[in-house]
Amino acid sequence: MQQTLWAEQMVANRKTETTMTNDYILVHVIPLGNWILLNRDHSKADGQKGMEETLRSCLFDLNKYRITAPDKLLEPIDKKNYRELLDYLNERYRAPLA
Repeated sequence: MQQTLWAEQMVANRKTETTMTNDYILVHVIPLGNWILLNRDHSKADGQKGMEETLRSCLFDLNKYRITAPDKLLEPIDKKNYRELLDYLNERYRAPLA
């Protein structure tokens, strides 16, 4: 989230920033069945809000935020040529990704 807020400011102030940025997108990779994380109260001030609602409330452009599951993100990866990478990610995140 911190990087997204920073990216918004870089775009808004692109004429004075040293790193020229014209656009961005926040892709939040999380297993969609992880209801504990998705629905936990993430907002101290506004009462109970889930993670997605809390993050969206901080963004200027709501179309910039996407939630996707790890398997959907990695689905287009060539499983033959990138088997080692997929095996590493499966081990790292302990979930069958592809």
